[in-house]
Amino acid sequence: PRVRALARLGVEVADAAAGADIAIDQTGARPEPLGEASGLALDATGRIRTDRCLRVLGADGAPIEGVWGAGDAIAVDGLPWLRGGCATATPLGATAADAIAAARAGQPPRPVDVGFLFRCISLGRRDAIIQLVDRQDRPTDRWLGGPVAAAWKEAITAFAGVAPLRLGRVYAWPAARTPAPVSA
Repeated sequence: PRVRALARLGVEVADAAAGADIAIDQTGARPEPLGEASGLALDATGRIRTDRCLRVLGADGAPIEGVWGAGDAIAVDGLPWLRGGCATATPLGATAADAIAAARAGQPPRPVDVGFLFRCISLGRRDAIIQLVDRQDRPTDRWLGGPVAAAWKEAITAFAGVAPLRLGRVYAWPAARTPAPVSA
């Protein structure tokens, strides 16, 4: 069904990655050159490396005092499954804000702990795939497709924009449930 949905939209499905049903080449997505020009520690894709508390790491791998990172431009050491998008950016932004507030108050920052429940893949306004994943973003064999998945994707997108603002006291995200060794 997923391959038929892609074919209906004119997408040619090539050799899928080992163990995957479908491989999608997201050619063109790359970090801005700011990280490379900065001399900061970068991961293999050019994202700025941070520790688990979102402190930006220098070229020597040590956190730089007072420099924090969040969003799609960073790679959190020890959390390789974190992907770009609102499902990651919102918790990273909130964690960075909390870490900065803690540092200003002389308290140790808490490490980020973000997990996932599903991936939304839009295939146009009337079609989508919702792939259920484990907390570390590994696909499971459960998924939903078609117009119902498209409606779910639209609802998630709308919710992501307003939930942190309107539901700030109760808004939360799944934890990755990984150990978080951190030094102050």
